[in-house]
Amino acid sequence: MKRLTITSAAMALAFGIASGSTSAQTQSQAPTGTPSAGSPTGSGSSSATGQSDPSGQAGTAGQTSTTESMSRSNRGDDAKEFVKHMAIAGMTEVQLGQMAAARATNPEVKAFGEMMVKDHTQANSELTALAAQLNVPPPTELDRKHQDVANRLSKLQGAEFDREYLKVMVQSHQDVAKELQKQRGMQMTANSPHSGDTTTAGGAGSQSGTTASGAGTSASGSKGAVGTSGAGQGNQALTNWAAKTLPVVQQHLQHAQQLQQSAK
Repeated sequence: MKRLTITSAAMALAFGIASGSTSAQTQSQAPTGTPSAGSPTGSGSSSATGQSDPSGQAGTAGQTSTTESMSRSNRGDDAKEFVKHMAIAGMTEVQLGQMAAARATNPEVKAFGEMMVKDHTQANSELTALAAQLNVPPPTELDRKHQDVANRLSKLQGAEFDREYLKVMVQSHQDVAKELQKQRGMQMTANSPHSGDTTTAGGAGSQSGTTASGAGTSASGSKGAVGTSGAGQGNQALTNWAAKTLPVVQQHLQHAQQLQQSAK
């Protein structure tokens, strides 16, 4: 009887140990099946991951707006510089042309000077109208560099004047042709489909076949400051003027080079 009691007690103890082990295994597996409410992998984290960050989108939009504003400002500064350079160059051509018409000994050089007065007076008038549209006051006198050239030529006479005048004409027309090409190419790039200004430029762009003065008139409905839609049309009108004026300047350059060769 004593042996039976000991055996029963041992079996009960073994059963208890086995039950406790099974319960412990079950409890240890529970957290991996159902995360607690405070777990970072719960629904709260999933919700936060699924939402976009509105502040990031706002920052991107702000940067885009700032970039576009700076681009328009740069184009406005470029337009001002272009008008200034072209106006001074045009006034110089007229002044030196008048000098050549009066001083040149070679009839062909004299005739070339008269042509400079006529062609550049017309170009200057058209440029002045475009400058008014852009609210850019054109210069009214020569800068120091061009005034020094005029002063130097005014002291020459005869064949020496002819040679030096033609030398100046070749150099000045080469410089002007480069600036006209730059303005035309710069504005075409600015008004490309990727520039963001195609709507504004498109209206004036369809008139690229007209004269510069016609383009200036068609765009004169808006005379806003540089950087507005009106100035966008004005910049396009400058492109039209550059495209129209460039072939004339290139013809002047070729003519001056021919006269320079024959004068040697």
